[in-house]
Amino acid sequence: MIPLDQLAGSVPDVRTIGDTLVACGVRMSLGGSIYAPPADPMSKLFFNMLAVFAEFEADLLKMRTRGDGRRPLSRQAQGPGAEQRPTTTREADGVAELNDREADALLRHVFGTGDRPVPDLDPANAKAIRRYVKGRGPSPRYRKLIGGQFTAWDRPFRDALIRDARKIHDGDLDRLLSCGWRPRLTAAWLIGIDRRQQYRRTLHDLLLESAGPYAGRGYCFALARFGLNEDADILAAYLDRYLPREDCFYDQRPAIGALLYLDERLGTHQADRFVNSGLWQTSAFSDEDPTAYHQEITQQCAAVDRAVQTTSGI
Repeated sequence: MIPLDQLAGSVPDVRTIGDTLVACGVRMSLGGSIYAPPADPMSKLFFNMLAVFAEFEADLLKMRTRGDGRRPLSRQAQGPGAEQRPTTTREADGVAELNDREADALLRHVFGTGDRPVPDLDPANAKAIRRYVKGRGPSPRYRKLIGGQFTAWDRPFRDALIRDARKIHDGDLDRLLSCGWRPRLTAAWLIGIDRRQQYRRTLHDLLLESAGPYAGRGYCFALARFGLNEDADILAAYLDRYLPREDCFYDQRPAIGALLYLDERLGTHQADRFVNSGLWQTSAFSDEDPTAYHQEITQQCAAVDRAVQTTSGI
C-alpha cells in the first residue's frame, strides 16, 4: 500500500487525487477513525497536511538538483574558466548531499521508487513526460486521466489526446512505460485509443505486477479496446491473482468491467467463473455490482470510438 502523500508532488496534485478517491466512495482512516472528505473538517486538515509535505519534499529535491536529476555546480565551478569535475553516478541521482537512508526515503516519497537512477529524470524520458503527460493545458493531462471519465472531458482535451495517440512514436511510449504511474497511465490511454496491440505483452506484465496506483485502470481500458480473446485472458489472469486477496484494493473493478465487456463482444463467458461462482461475492468487493463497471467501460469505449471517428480528419 502506497501512502497518499507519496502519490503526489504538489498541493494541487494531492487534492486532485483526494477528490478522485472521494468520487469513488473511498474514505480515509487515521488512528482507527474514519473521515469522509471533503465535508469533514478533520479530513480537510489531514489532506492539506499531506499536500504540504508532498510539495515540500518535491521542492527539496529540486533545490538539491537542477530539476533534471543532476547536482547543481558548486559556486567555484560556476565561474568562467573554472575547472568542472565529472559528475559521479551518485551525484547524477540528484541525491548526492543525502546519506543512503535519506536518499531512499526522498526518492520513494517523490517518485514512488528508491531505484537509481530515477527513470523519470532521464532527459529523454523527461522530454516525453513534458510533452504527453503534462500536456499543454494549465492542468497536467494525467490528472484528468485518473478518473477515466472520457465523456466528461472537454472537446479540446479529447481531441488533443486522440491526436497524440495517433502521432506518438513507439519509442516515446516505451519511455513513458518505463517510468512511474503518471507516465504509464498516460501511455495506456494513448495505446488504447490507437489500439497499438504490439503492447499487449507489456500491459500484461504491468497489470499483473500492479506496482503502482491508477495506471491499472488505463491498462484495462487498453485491453478492452484491443478486443481479442488474448486480452480477456490477461484480465482473467489478473482477477485470478488479485480478486481472492482481501488486502489488495487494486484494479479489480475495471478488470471485471473490461472482462464482461469483452465477453459481450466476443460471445465468451470468462467472467462467469468470477461473478457467478461466488468468487466475487466472497471478495472484498462483495457489496458492489460488477455490471456497473461493465456499463462504465462500455460507455467509455463507445465514446472513444465516436470521438476517434469524429476527429479522423484532424
